[in-house]
Amino acid sequence: MKTWLKFLLTGTLIGLVFPGAALVWIVYVLNEPQTPVSFWQVHEAFPLLFILDLAPFVLGTTFFILGLKVGKLRTDRLLIEEEYRGALSVANIPIIMIRIGGVVEGCNAAVEKVLGLPQVEIIGKNILTDFVKADAQDEMRSIFTDLLQTKELYNLEIPLIDAVGDLKLVLISAKVRLNTAKEVDGFVIFGQDITQLRNQEAEINRKQQLARIGQLTGGVVHDLNNMLNIIAGNIRFLKEEAAYKGTDSEELIEDIESAAFDAVELINRLLSFSRERPAAPSEMPAKTMMEEAEKLARRLIKERNILLTFDQFNDDVRLNIDFVWFKNCLLNLINNAADSMNTGTITVTATVETSSSGKVASSSPTVLRISVTDEGCGIPDTELARVLEPFYTTKAPDQGTGLGLAMVDKFCQESGGYCAISSEINIGTKVSMILPLINE
Repeated sequence: MKTWLKFLLTGTLIGLVFPGAALVWIVYVLNEPQTPVSFWQVHEAFPLLFILDLAPFVLGTTFFILGLKVGKLRTDRLLIEEEYRGALSVANIPIIMIRIGGVVEGCNAAVEKVLGLPQVEIIGKNILTDFVKADAQDEMRSIFTDLLQTKELYNLEIPLIDAVGDLKLVLISAKVRLNTAKEVDGFVIFGQDITQLRNQEAEINRKQQLARIGQLTGGVVHDLNNMLNIIAGNIRFLKEEAAYKGTDSEELIEDIESAAFDAVELINRLLSFSRERPAAPSEMPAKTMMEEAEKLARRLIKERNILLTFDQFNDDVRLNIDFVWFKNCLLNLINNAADSMNTGTITVTATVETSSSGKVASSSPTVLRISVTDEGCGIPDTELARVLEPFYTTKAPDQGTGLGLAMVDKFCQESGGYCAISSEINIGTKVSMILPLINE
């Protein structure tokens, strides 16, 4: 029923009370034997009765006008509420309304995007227990308890868990919500998803740290290189001395020379990592590149009880890479594979394929995938995500520098490709260099 009609009927009914009472009184007077008067005579004696007769009309009209005003106010309020709800629904920032205990009463579409759930599955749940990390729930309860006193808070970073269990970092501000009795019955929370921002900050910090390590490394390796030049020169003189030919000292000198070569290799890695030695790419047939690398690799592990197999590669494709750097990277991968097992087979493959990865910096989707697969102990998932980081190694402290895979990854990136690793415990590890081919 319309508002104005409700008010009209109410006013009319109230108005009927007065003439009704007057009518009862008139009937009573007319029935008295000592006052034989007519209906009109009573009205003439009491003119106020005419006003009472009009009471239903007057009050009905008054309530009718009041009903129109109230109806207009209600319509205006509903319009404002509709506009408010519309503004909330299209707002880019998450907005959520909760009760004092944390139960969600309403939210907008931006909250759906953050939590990965539709509104119907969010409303009714407790945001402090269903969407906040378990180790942060007590702290969040304490914060919202304090909010009852402070009435508002600004720029608080809270960890939320979305529908698939991923961590979302949200920067919130909140205000208390009052009911019609001016009592606090909940909170209105405004948020901003800063997960991507924090990830970007972490990546920038990581790159800055690597840059500082690179600068430090560049300064140190120059001094080491000068020392190694002196050592290498003296080793050459000792090897030419006739007095050491055919003696035990000759073998010791060879051990010293081998250690010096290992040190030079490490210096080369450090120089490349610190960008002191720029890449020198040139066009090269992939077939020739793989054949040359195979010759070096077989000499590398000839004394180990390991079978090294190179799949035949005959595709007529070319790459634009630094071959010296590529050779060092491939030998490093083969050496890592050999270190992971006492016996077994290392398989090196090269295949031409089409890549849809955005990591390939080339207009051509055609790439060469060079893979080194071993039958070693494998790498745990917790470590697999970090093996490409500089100075991180899964080997014992006296067996690895943590630069090998980092250099492979850097080589692939500077060649326009990327490095990929997969591993299974007690089955083996596969490391691939994906490099773009030259468009013919």
